[in-house]
Amino acid sequence: MNDDKIQQMQSLVDSYNQIFKASIESGMTDQIRDDMFNTYKRIKDLEQQTGTVLPDSPSNRFKVSIGEEHTHVDRQKGKSLLEFPSSFVCVDTETTGLDPEYDEIIEIGAIRYQDGKETVRFSSLIQPKSYSFLMDDDDIAEANGDYVIIDGQPVQYVDSFITELTGITNKMLETAPKIEEVLPEFLKFAGDSVIVGHNINFDINFIYDARMKLEEKPFDNDFVDTMRISRRLSPEYRHHRLKDLAERFEINYSHAHRAVDDAEITIQCLAKLRELAVQKNGTDDLSMYLKNASGHHRQLDVKNIVPDPSMADPDNPLYGKSICITGTLEKMIRKDALQLVANIGGIPTDSV
Repeated sequence: MNDDKIQQMQSLVDSYNQIFKASIESGMTDQIRDDMFNTYKRIKDLEQQTGTVLPDSPSNRFKVSIGEEHTHVDRQKGKSLLEFPSSFVCVDTETTGLDPEYDEIIEIGAIRYQDGKETVRFSSLIQPKSYSFLMDDDDIAEANGDYVIIDGQPVQYVDSFITELTGITNKMLETAPKIEEVLPEFLKFAGDSVIVGHNINFDINFIYDARMKLEEKPFDNDFVDTMRISRRLSPEYRHHRLKDLAERFEINYSHAHRAVDDAEITIQCLAKLRELAVQKNGTDDLSMYLKNASGHHRQLDVKNIVPDPSMADPDNPLYGKSICITGTLEKMIRKDALQLVANIGGIPTDSV
């Protein structure tokens, strides 16, 4: 019986981690966050029943207490611009997870451009406030030497999952400055410039919340999202992650997932997207993509959403359920959110 439960737990852990990876560059929505949270609760139940925590379980990095309510954050952000600025600050962050309510920034990288030319760069690791104790010899052995000592205890700021994703180790964070030191320097660097980034809402939300905690001020710079531009210019493509654009435009992606490197790739993608706009339309003016000729935003046909069978999860609470998403999503377009639903095994619908 225990073996069956462990097998079921591994399936849930795999499902959770697949969604986590898939949404790293697509961003977090309330629906996906709740889906991940509910999956996590089922994993915790099985962990308590079996007395087993799998090595790749989100329990090793998820910072939410079961039963804790999510709080909605009403961020007064700047305007989302659909244009190609010549002067801007391109920003990327690396974080301990997807949700600024529970996770932290561990690196900020930024590159300033003035009149189409790079002028200066900003880069800093950030030591997070939260860490996990390594409880026994097995935990220490699994850490493979990547841990630090705090008050005589071995701990990790990030687990192997985050290190593998970002390349940032606990040893690197051991002497890194804290957010209280780094954020004011970054804000001074950014000034009132237009912020450019790929899926930039993700980064802005983390920076916004960090500033509110430290200074009780919003981060309200206007911003340009290269993912949004790509979706408007190339709707024929299914994916618009940074690595997808890099492959499409033959841009070197080998050093991705460090903040300044991602910012550099994003700037190259911005230039290629500009070339693509001129090639397609004879101009880099994107105002035509704000609405179609009839004055309405294009409608999504859910019949065109094809699920990925390899990601199906019969144990997921959305599996087999008809799902309709209404309203405006903060960090993801409706098509991509419904694609995740379809991949899990849900049934996207047009209406309630």
